Amino acid sequence: MAALTLTVESYRDKVAGGWLGKSVGVTLGSSMRGQLVPGRYNYYSPVPGQPAASAAIDFPMVWLTSLEQCGPDLLPEDLAAAWLEHLDYNQDEFGYAALNLRRGLPPPSSGAHSNWFKNSMGGVMRADFWAMVAPGNPQVAAAYAYNDSKLDHSEDGIWAAMFLAALGSAAFFLNDPLTLLTIGLAMIPRTCRTARGIKAALSAVQRGAGWLEARETVQHEVGHKNWSDAAQNMGFFTIGLFYGYRDFGSSMCAATNCGYDSEATGGALGAVLGIQRGRSGLPENWTRPIGDLVIPGVGVRIVAAPQTITELSERTAVVGRQITEARCIEIAIVDQVIEPILPDTELPPVRDIEGGGEEVQPPVAAENQAGSTVAAPAPLAAETADPNEPSIRPLIPEFVEPPAPAIDFGPVLLEQAVKDDTGEPPALLAQEVALNGSPIAATSEVASEIASVTPQAVNRAEPILLTPEPQEVGAATSAGAPLTPDPVSAVAWADSSLVKPLLVTPANAFFAKAGDIDVVMNAGESPTISYNAVRTLTFTLVNRGSEPFSGRVSLLAPLGWQVAGPPALGQRQYLAAGTGSLRIDFNLRINEGQGRIDIANALTIRLSPDTDSPVLEAEFMLLGASCWWTVGPFANFDGEGFDRSFTPEERPGLHESYVTRTSNAARWERCTFPESSMDLESIFKASSGVCYGQTNLRCATSRDARIVANTNSGVKVWMNGVLIVRRMHRETFRPMLGSGPWSTDVTLRAGDNPIMVKWVRGSEPYEFSLTVSDRLGRGLPDVGNTGW
Repeated sequence: MAALTLTVESYRDKVAGGWLGKSVGVTLGSSMRGQLVPGRYNYYSPVPGQPAASAAIDFPMVWLTSLEQCGPDLLPEDLAAAWLEHLDYNQDEFGYAALNLRRGLPPPSSGAHSNWFKNSMGGVMRADFWAMVAPGNPQVAAAYAYNDSKLDHSEDGIWAAMFLAALGSAAFFLNDPLTLLTIGLAMIPRTCRTARGIKAALSAVQRGAGWLEARETVQHEVGHKNWSDAAQNMGFFTIGLFYGYRDFGSSMCAATNCGYDSEATGGALGAVLGIQRGRSGLPENWTRPIGDLVIPGVGVRIVAAPQTITELSERTAVVGRQITEARCIEIAIVDQVIEPILPDTELPPVRDIEGGGEEVQPPVAAENQAGSTVAAPAPLAAETADPNEPSIRPLIPEFVEPPAPAIDFGPVLLEQAVKDDTGEPPALLAQEVALNGSPIAATSEVASEIASVTPQAVNRAEPILLTPEPQEVGAATSAGAPLTPDPVSAVAWADSSLVKPLLVTPANAFFAKAGDIDVVMNAGESPTISYNAVRTLTFTLVNRGSEPFSGRVSLLAPLGWQVAGPPALGQRQYLAAGTGSLRIDFNLRINEGQGRIDIANALTIRLSPDTDSPVLEAEFMLLGASCWWTVGPFANFDGEGFDRSFTPEERPGLHESYVTRTSNAARWERCTFPESSMDLESIFKASSGVCYGQTNLRCATSRDARIVANTNSGVKVWMNGVLIVRRMHRETFRPMLGSGPWSTDVTLRAGDNPIMVKWVRGSEPYEFSLTVSDRLGRGLPDVGNTGW
């Protein structure tokens, strides 16, 4: 039997509230996205006439279509196929992940490899959708969020999404923010940056810090130069959850005024608050300006997008009921919840010992949800049931918003227009106190007690998290009829046993099947391979079939590649039926001139049985590392190195020799880089100077393209002997694919396109990336520089 029950009407209302709250948050936060200073808004600015279009809405709409087609057994491969077919977003992590997927790199490596934005908020933008389709089951929601976010993220980019999905799933039944945070944190590594950012915000709340101090606390703990970094933005999400004092508008402004990725943060918080309150409980002054519309973004292609929030919510609720029936056994979504029918049998009289031994009416036995019988004392006169009260009641009490005090957002006071029933401003507003999740009325007596309490500082890294006392489901109180199941204790909300294996999955693990045998390849730190270096790959084989395997295991590689297995591997391997496993390390090496490394390189594990059974194979792949020639460093006194022409510009031949800044002779040296963002500090010797690099972009056919040479200092780029990029500007490094001030449009010729780059480093560590895309910003999977 289900531990908790949700009516269909309530579920639909909460799903609609989640979508509408998300739309409000996205619209509110879009005007402050990328802003690094605190905001000063207490409402939309300007007031919109429609909701903002956003990838935070578009991705979940495509996922919804995939769920409708594939059902609850949706796989990451299904999401990847839907992405490439229906979504065309190329900014930040989306562009790098799409390029990896087009090259054949599967998740989770598609999100981890060569992705400077792998810890960003793209996964969080979609995580609330998984909460909506898995109500009341944080582990299921977190697992779906993991399979989604690993397409284009790694580490904190995944863990932040799992945290939000779990928290949002629990929000269908729970209101206390501390309890929700505890549930979300249980699903992710306790020492990860996301957990640290959330705990930093919570510690500021518990020591009574102001809003601006809480924001600074998060920045001090997990601040990052990437404004879309998930860890710091989830800290801002936590600030909104607490510093709005359960007022919707104040909460939204408290989060989005923190800036940074305010669009994603606002959308996430709006979805959670909308789930808690339902559409019917959202304030009209926030929902009226955006209406019921859904505005698809420019990156959605060939998909039947819902036109309204109502349609979107109805379709989500249908899919959510399917997932609940298939995966969430502790939750039941029913047409209505009916109070238990009391039995007619009378119990024998009991005597009131304290009252002199007189007989009193015994309590009536009531059956709780678990089927056990619980004695209920007689109700008090004030609690006698109203004969006009309907017999069907919602399982969870309707959320009642307490009055919200004014919040100090730094230099500007954000005032809330709160009035009592008479329409006059209240004489005193006290912050609610919720030790057990239930608000205390803001009376003058309570306010005086609150004022006498001095907040105590706690450790910023380890705030006090709520651990609810378990209570018997269906237990009776001393003052009335049996309670409906206590949501806090009815479900093991913080159980993370099912998602823990996901947290330790290597970022560059590849999964495949050879018949009934599961094969996993662990590529280590990077799924790339380069010339003249030994590359070790670890393969794990597990026999899931009912028949044992006996035979030879070998690795097939491209022509000219050297493959060596462990000396003790032998000619025959045995895998027992059902549980047999084997771990093998293969070493690969490609000597320059003997073998060739392409952009994508196929590998095959072959299992050859001793019997006449067919040969089993599982395919994997490695990408080729980029190959460069480098020379330097040359002098860069007082920043004059950018305009000065050094000898490599005049004599760029790879056999030339030059004099460096230390008066030593330098020649071109081979270097390989596994990712598009290149670590050049070893070439600069960690000091200011000028270095040069040469590479060769190979293209099968002539085509229009866009080259982006992102850096935080100065760079010049020549292609086919023509200067195409010349820019000197010290700014925060943000290597966007296919756009930005460091980009230029070119025409690649068929075959080789020689590239020479001049890198100019100042006092700060030098950062650089070189990417190639089409004119629309899509990465070109068949253009690369994997050879010298």
